[in-house]
Amino acid sequence: MPPGEGFDTDPMFWANGWATLFSAVHTCLGDRHWDGGERILARQRKDPLTAALRRLDGQLLDLYAEVRPDLSATSRHHLFHSITDGADARLHMTRRLTQPA
Repeated sequence: MPPGEGFDTDPMFWANGWATLFSAVHTCLGDRHWDGGERILARQRKDPLTAALRRLDGQLLDLYAEVRPDLSATSRHHLFHSITDGADARLHMTRRLTQPA
């Protein structure tokens, strides 16, 4: 992957309190009103899925395929956005990323 090309995982804070990943607004990091900004940012820094998305880790495609057979997209960014759409797939990928090799 060319330098500087990653999935945008910057946090996005919404007026209603939602905190999401910028490129994947369906990926909730918490509620700013309830959790507070510091806790949300700490959560994001520790999240293995966010880190893997940031570097467009190809391992995520294999992990996603373990639970869903529908990989298709028009670009790398679309593909990584698509694999984070379902909560079940996000949970599966996160669990697998935290398992010892």
